Amino acid sequence: MSAGVLVDRLALFVAMLALAVATFMSSHHAIGAERGTARAPAAMDFSGPREAWQRLAQALRRGDKDGAMKQLTPAAQERYEKSIDEWLKMKPFDEARFGRATSVTLTGAQFATVTVKRKKEDGTYSGQIMLMRGDDGRWRVDRM
Repeated sequence: MSAGVLVDRLALFVAMLALAVATFMSSHHAIGAERGTARAPAAMDFSGPREAWQRLAQALRRGDKDGAMKQLTPAAQERYEKSIDEWLKMKPFDEARFGRATSVTLTGAQFATVTVKRKKEDGTYSGQIMLMRGDDGRWRVDRM
């Protein structure tokens, strides 16, 4: 191998190494900047998902199908329309069976999990309700 070819290969290796280091440093800086701007959730952030679950319960208690459907994501509206109809048939509305929110867990700014306590004939159960924040800023139930 000639000295010229060896120098060319060494120069290419150094250039590739410099590019890899620059890429790493750039991504590392971006991650640090992103973490630096994130704020800890405030108590108010946890109330939105809980209130969305409560609005769904209130609509069902009133017998308001349109109001109940507005508390669901579009995908959940398709998935749960028959379930909503069944809940609306139950008179009086059994909120203890439907579930009362006991805690909220946020996953980023767009997703939340509400843990509910449900009373049934044979005991008390815990369930998880998945919510998503829409482009309009409102929380809606996606899975229940």
